[in-house]
Amino acid sequence: VADRRGSTPEPARKLRTASNASQVGKSTTEPVSIDEASKESTLLQLSQNFRPVTLTVNVFFKQESDKLRDEDLFRFLGEMKRSSAALSRKFKSIPGNLKVDISAPFESIPCCLTSNLWEIDPFPDNKSRRPTREIEEFPSHEVFHPYCTYKNMLYIHPLTLDFRSAKGRNIGVRVQFMAGEEKEEACPAIYGRSCGPSFLREIWCPVLYHNRNPEFYEEIKIELPAKLTDKHHLLFTFFQISCQKQKQGEMNYIEPTFLGCTWIPLFRNGEIQLGEFNLCVTAERPPQCYSQLSSDVALPNLKWIDGHKPVFKLNLSMVSSIHPQDPNLSNFFKSYYSLVSTFGTDLEERALGRTVSGLAKCHPEPLVKFLYITLNNLAALLVRPSSVLEESADLPCRTFEAMCRIVDRVQHLNLLADKHDRNMILASYIQYVFNTPLGQQQSGAFEGRMATLSKKPSMNEKDEEYTKRSSSMTRPHPRQSSVPLSGGGAEVEYEEEPTAHRSGSFSSNPSTRKLFHEELALQWIVCHPKTKPWVLANSWFFFELMIKSMAQYLQRVSKLNSENRKDRFSSKFYRDIETLVSFISVEITEKHIKDVAYSRKLNSSLAFFIHDSFSLMDRGTVFGLIRHYLKKFSLSPKDYNLTEFRLDFYRIVCSHEHYITLNLPLGGVLYPMSASSQHSSPSGSISSTFENLDLPNVEAMGELSYEFRHYHFLSGLVMSEVAMVLEGKNFKLREQAIEVLRDLIASHDSDLRFTGVSVRARVTSIYLPLLSVVMDNYHRLYKGADGWEDWSTTFERNTEVRRSVVIRDNSVDGGWELVDGSGEGDLSENTLEQLVGPVSTRNLLICFLWVLKNMDRKLLIYWWTTLSITRLNLLLNVLDLCVACFEYRGKRNLSTQSSNSMSGIGGGGKGSDIKSQIANAILSGAGTARMRLQERRQKMAQGLADVHRWGKTYWQAASEQAERPKVDVEVDAQIEGNLAAECSLVVLDTLEMLVQTQSENVNSMLGRGLEVLLHLMACNQSKEVLKNIFATQRAVVWKFPELVFEEETEQCAELCARLLRHFSSSQPEVRAWACASIYLLMRQNFELGNTFARVKVQVTVALSSIVAGTAASFNEHHLRRSLKTLVLYADNDEAFRETNFPDQVRDLALNLHRILLDTIKMQEFQDDPEMLMDLMYRISKGYQNSPDLRLTWLQSMAEKHTNRKNYTEAAMCMVHGAAVVAEYLYLLEGRPYLPVGCVAFQNISPNVIEESAISDDMLTPEEEGICTSKFFTEHGLIGLLGQAAALFKEAQLYEAVNEVHRLVIPIYEHRRSYGELEKVYRKLGDCYKELVQRGEKRFLCSYFRVGFYGMLFGDLEQQEFIYKEPALTRLSDFSLKLQKLYSEKLGTEVQLLKDSNEVDSSKLDSVKGYLQVTFVEPYYEEWEQKDRVTVYEKYMNTRRFVYSTPYTSSGKAHGELDDQCIRRTVLTTAESFPYVKKRIRVFQEDKVEIELCPLEVAIIGMQEKVKSLRQCIEQNPLDAKLLQMQLQGGIATAVNQGPFAIAKTFLEVDPSEMTLLHRKLRVCFKDFTRRCEVALEVNKQLITEEQLDYQRQLQRKFKEFKDKLEPMVSTKKKHKRSREKALINIATARHSRVCSTGD
Repeated sequence: VADRRGSTPEPARKLRTASNASQVGKSTTEPVSIDEASKESTLLQLSQNFRPVTLTVNVFFKQESDKLRDEDLFRFLGEMKRSSAALSRKFKSIPGNLKVDISAPFESIPCCLTSNLWEIDPFPDNKSRRPTREIEEFPSHEVFHPYCTYKNMLYIHPLTLDFRSAKGRNIGVRVQFMAGEEKEEACPAIYGRSCGPSFLREIWCPVLYHNRNPEFYEEIKIELPAKLTDKHHLLFTFFQISCQKQKQGEMNYIEPTFLGCTWIPLFRNGEIQLGEFNLCVTAERPPQCYSQLSSDVALPNLKWIDGHKPVFKLNLSMVSSIHPQDPNLSNFFKSYYSLVSTFGTDLEERALGRTVSGLAKCHPEPLVKFLYITLNNLAALLVRPSSVLEESADLPCRTFEAMCRIVDRVQHLNLLADKHDRNMILASYIQYVFNTPLGQQQSGAFEGRMATLSKKPSMNEKDEEYTKRSSSMTRPHPRQSSVPLSGGGAEVEYEEEPTAHRSGSFSSNPSTRKLFHEELALQWIVCHPKTKPWVLANSWFFFELMIKSMAQYLQRVSKLNSENRKDRFSSKFYRDIETLVSFISVEITEKHIKDVAYSRKLNSSLAFFIHDSFSLMDRGTVFGLIRHYLKKFSLSPKDYNLTEFRLDFYRIVCSHEHYITLNLPLGGVLYPMSASSQHSSPSGSISSTFENLDLPNVEAMGELSYEFRHYHFLSGLVMSEVAMVLEGKNFKLREQAIEVLRDLIASHDSDLRFTGVSVRARVTSIYLPLLSVVMDNYHRLYKGADGWEDWSTTFERNTEVRRSVVIRDNSVDGGWELVDGSGEGDLSENTLEQLVGPVSTRNLLICFLWVLKNMDRKLLIYWWTTLSITRLNLLLNVLDLCVACFEYRGKRNLSTQSSNSMSGIGGGGKGSDIKSQIANAILSGAGTARMRLQERRQKMAQGLADVHRWGKTYWQAASEQAERPKVDVEVDAQIEGNLAAECSLVVLDTLEMLVQTQSENVNSMLGRGLEVLLHLMACNQSKEVLKNIFATQRAVVWKFPELVFEEETEQCAELCARLLRHFSSSQPEVRAWACASIYLLMRQNFELGNTFARVKVQVTVALSSIVAGTAASFNEHHLRRSLKTLVLYADNDEAFRETNFPDQVRDLALNLHRILLDTIKMQEFQDDPEMLMDLMYRISKGYQNSPDLRLTWLQSMAEKHTNRKNYTEAAMCMVHGAAVVAEYLYLLEGRPYLPVGCVAFQNISPNVIEESAISDDMLTPEEEGICTSKFFTEHGLIGLLGQAAALFKEAQLYEAVNEVHRLVIPIYEHRRSYGELEKVYRKLGDCYKELVQRGEKRFLCSYFRVGFYGMLFGDLEQQEFIYKEPALTRLSDFSLKLQKLYSEKLGTEVQLLKDSNEVDSSKLDSVKGYLQVTFVEPYYEEWEQKDRVTVYEKYMNTRRFVYSTPYTSSGKAHGELDDQCIRRTVLTTAESFPYVKKRIRVFQEDKVEIELCPLEVAIIGMQEKVKSLRQCIEQNPLDAKLLQMQLQGGIATAVNQGPFAIAKTFLEVDPSEMTLLHRKLRVCFKDFTRRCEVALEVNKQLITEEQLDYQRQLQRKFKEFKDKLEPMVSTKKKHKRSREKALINIATARHSRVCSTGD
């Protein structure tokens, strides 16, 4: 970072500066050496965020080392923060100003000079701008960066001078770089200061005034010549500078006085002298030839200062790209350049080998600095012929080993690396520096000498493996070429010489040469075992080195564009490469478990090599290499790592730019043809037309057969791997395999070469088996989240008509399967393991659609003819899944997904760029992919792309792509909308082709095709897509009317629902298309039977479903306009003017209008759920004579209850719906195993009997359009009951689940469906397990009585309802909720009546609204309580409720115990709870009031206390605090109106006045006493030592309570007292008689 030179030439004294910010300014700064990629990225980020800083220094002080040391100066600077005046008094301040600007680095600095004053382009011609100068870096620690430019600079740092024994003061030092001893031989190589010339012959150090022992802080830089001799030396001359002030008017120059000189010879024994020197100074001029000796030598007849003692200390350092400062490097370069042009002797060859081996001992920093030249020299040595027989094999082996060790050391220095952990320095060497060396001519002294490789290299001969591989060197190895070198830099020409062999004598032809790529492959194969880890760990480097050498060789011999690729390289080289690939493949399979990272890098390096080989070698040979690779993998057991390696291998190899051509896309006679086909010549042109070609054997080529994989080798490998991985259980492998296929197809779609229709069709032909692969794995594709669930079902989960039940068509056995909301028992554990994830499913389906879109229609249709009807239906299932997968979700959903992906959710980083990948893959006609490709190329041209590989950008996996920025919702929504539209159109085109071409199988597949079409209509579609969908729908209905109206009746209902939904569209065109379609339906239905009752019923059901289910999602105004349009169509239809068809259309429109009126009412009560349910219930009761509509409204009510988590009411709706279906089935069939109408459901709820209103008089099953849906079948009944059971389980009513399944079990038993029975009993087992765990701990609900008073409530005035609310709902919370609801609805404050007394309406303000809310409890008679024991029994089928109102004789609510009365009011509801709604009206005429006297109130109070105490004792686990509270409130005699007060009030009576109620109260107190005694014992076991006093206090209070209570409840004492009183009376009577007798 610093040249250590001052930027100004004037400083003559040693100065230290201090800034006004109390910071010390330095003339040099030290850089941070970046030796790790993470550090560099962090520093780069910091530099980008660095704000410019300006430092101003305005205080300067003089420092003299003998007066002020550095430590003292730093201490004074610390004091300067507090007061600068104190420092100014001690030291004289020198005036001056220094401004330093620090800013972040930027890429291009105009008018810039390097450290050796070279101009950096662009450099302006004019001199108006002041140049910016780079400074050389002197880091504090190692910086690993190779020399890329010429540098040869010497730095001189004078340190100290001791002239105290000399007479001079004011000493000046002159420095010169001498090429000889004459004065004129001073070289102008010293860099000048910025204000003077660039180069000087001499330079002076600053002079310290009156200092004989100066210390220097100067830096002198010298540009050394490229070639140094022994005469080059540094000369230092010392002078005394006169500092006397000139008199006024005198201008005489005073010559400096010579004091002495010294010197340093720079180049001695071939080495530059560097380091610290202590020099002796002579006081005289040196003699001749002084430069050959050092100043340490005491030359005779010379006077030395201070008796030839060292007095001048300095330091020499160097920055040079010529002279390495490492002895091992220096020795290698000397030996190499001494033999580079000639053949050396035996000793010289051995010495060269030793220096090559010594390179491994080099220090890392100089090794990296001279890395490029070192590797170039080693590469040249590898192809250099040797004159020594023994060393002819040793030197290449040593060279290859040294190269491997050097590369491995550099790779492990943790320097900046790319995504594949490739060292950037090594990658740059291959791309920019390496040039394949030319082997030297074997001539001169080498002619006629015999060279043999039969002798082993001088290494470890005991290594058997090395001995085995070394034997291959004795085989003939023909060299490809011989090179005659022309003088004068003439062009090099190669002549093939295939007869040259390694064994035997060298050819007498002097032009025989070695080829680098051949020698590199050979040395790799035969390398020593200790070299193998180094070369394999860095295989990418040697593979890329070999590829570049091969390319340069082909370019030099003009074979790069030759047609015959087999002759490009020798057969021996091909065999070596084959051996090398086999060897590396075995290495991967052996190490893939122990060292996964190592094996993965080795696998990627091999894949890149084969990828590059396609451009250079024979394609068949490269395919053979791939087969060798796969063969070695197949010999190893199946493993996750090996499969992942194969996927990476395919991804890299298939990224070749000529991948399509390598796969031989369909064209000409490439396939085995049918017998009638004629053969034609193969066409190699990718742009040849496809239409005129004969059809191939599509049955074989449509699958991953041997024929297909033979002709389409690479694509067959990829799809075979995908098919194999999909059958496995590893989720991650499936994801990776599908990503490989997706990226591959996306690259084809974005390739500008394949934009033509015929060309795209030929490209797509190599992926024809992909359709079969997706169809075969349809059951593994993801179908269950984010809204695109199991769309293969007959009834969709989110449809408006069938929301609650899903009945899946099993095309294999023709059966039906219940899919309940719980999802239990649907998928086994093994099936779940084999499911493909949602992201992978989207990727696979987008590839599927891309193939369907671009495949030639003729070939596609012909392939369909070979498929069975089962396969065709499977194809339709995949198309249906595509529709669900790519449905447009809207901007809000997109923004939510974007925020989730940015926060790290779905991880993944992987799924964040899926949308862009999919958009590129499907929008082939749009400009998105093309624009992105152009942007990428522009970035590459600007140098913004990462170009690290030689000749091309490096491959980067999809998972390693950089994170996308925050998604723009508008752009993202546009892409998602276009994608959804394109996918829908592809599916629609495929459906139309299937219907048009499959005439034989159309009846078997049309029903499934119609489901796909209905699914398209149900999704969010653009206007253009809807236009095509409506056109296709009308065509299908017109061509196959019997299918819609006779066979697929459920599809007719779905079709009416889909069309009716578009009646409320905001687009007038869409409304017109929907009206036309539904009018055509009615018209064709009328033509079949002079009535369109079926369509009429289905349209009515559909509108009722829309109104009840999604009342807020349609526009009433648009719907009315659509109905008017429908009537206009009928009135203007001339063909049916004379029939009753127009009248039937008008009747239908009026009926639909009536439903809309109900909709208006429902919209008014959207914020009042209970009123909305009442209205929906009233509407459904109105359709009791129409089972379809009744069932539709019940399902709508169930959906709304489920949305509000009212699972019990939703289950009751499903039970009532099942009762409707059961009633219909009983009337129609009456089979013994089916439920006997509604009566069979009475065990679940007695309310279900109301569905029996459907009778023979009201329902005719044979009537057209009545009960035609699949719900009115056994399967539909099972589905409804299954939904009810799932909802009951969610509501914790496990006993009701059993009752529901009792109705289903006989059906399964009759069918002998033992698998379904097993599922049912397993579900029952789960319910009973839950019942055992929870049991009586369930809190099911709370009940409240609500009375409405006031004219504001309208129909609700004077009405009372029982509301069912969630368990533990407080009265205050519920009251405030109702008050807030009706206050907002009525627009005025609604008041709450605080008491529960009878309301007198005449005393209320009629203008206001009043609510009376009371907590009520279920009421059971004593005989009922015996049967209602459990929580479930007390909860189900409850119609009577009770609430209590306290009062006294004075009119107050509460008073003394003997005056406290209670009025209990029993209410009876119209239906039993639970019901299809949460509130039920109270029958006013059935209201019963029960008056309780004070004694009865006391008995009830004591019963409640006994009950509470018993519950505390029996609670598990016990609650000590609750138990102590009950004891404290019960046995404390001082508690007002407590148990003792009650006993004292009612039990202290005369026995003669004792009634049955008194005795009952006495029994309650006895029971209470026993319970308290037990509670005390339990509490004694629960307390700790700290509560012993509290326990004693409770026991004492209980004893007092018991003693005081004993006289009141004991019967013995009362009998004794009565007997004594009787005896006294008898004695008194006798005494009276005696007295009267005496008188």
